[in-house]
Amino acid sequence: MEELKRRIRKLMPRLELEGRSDPKRIVSEEELEKYLAEGWDVQTVLPSGRILIRKTT
Repeated sequence: MEELKRRIRKLMPRLELEGRSDPKRIVSEEELEKYLAEGWDVQTVLPSGRILIRKTT
């Protein structure tokens, strides 16, 4: 579990899957409202408390 948390932290503050039609990011709870207003959807809450979001089309 700690190794997973370390890997997730390396990807912070955002995770963007380039070259795909399904862009995703990992954001903090504090950043979430801004992204929701821009049309992003919550996918899941990670064990770290960060949130995986996906851009809606």
